[in-house]
Amino acid sequence: EHSKTASLKGDSTQLDRADWWAFRVTTGLMLLGYVFTLTPEVTLDWGGVLTASAMYGGVGPPAGNPAWTIYSWFFIHLLPFSNPAWRVAVGSAVAGAVTCGLVALMVSRSARILFAGNSGFSRLAVRDQEWIRRLSGYAAGMALGFSGAFWYEALVPDFVTFTALLFAGILWLLMRWLETGRRRLCWW
Repeated sequence: EHSKTASLKGDSTQLDRADWWAFRVTTGLMLLGYVFTLTPEVTLDWGGVLTASAMYGGVGPPAGNPAWTIYSWFFIHLLPFSNPAWRVAVGSAVAGAVTCGLVALMVSRSARILFAGNSGFSRLAVRDQEWIRRLSGYAAGMALGFSGAFWYEALVPDFVTFTALLFAGILWLLMRWLETGRRRLCWW
């Protein structure tokens, strides 16, 4: 157990079990919650326009959102059942769930970095340290996922959760770049 504690204090840049647990559990539970509460049809707002643009690979509202259009086009063509609006909403739910998972992963990883030099944290058993990190990441990801505005956007055909996923991905890459010093992460 002493060697595990020493490895937590070291400059190991590998993601560990606590980080992956926070990501998997948060993503899985949020995806289940989103899929079971998806809107079954086209909604008000931009739902119809966005679904039509994703269905035919066209241009959506003024911003265009070409990456989202391609992303949603894949969901429309990969899922063989239900209507196109529901399939696009599934894509929004997947993007929202993965965003919540990335937030959980970043919080868990940040806790490891922040607590590495903390004497109070290092006195805890390794198992307890990992559970604190797991639950902190889980709580942060679930708080984002259950927030009213984000929950709504994850249930309808819209590009907001995909935009949040891209933003969280950029933050994750920058965080890993700062931690590891690998320039390719910054270039991505």
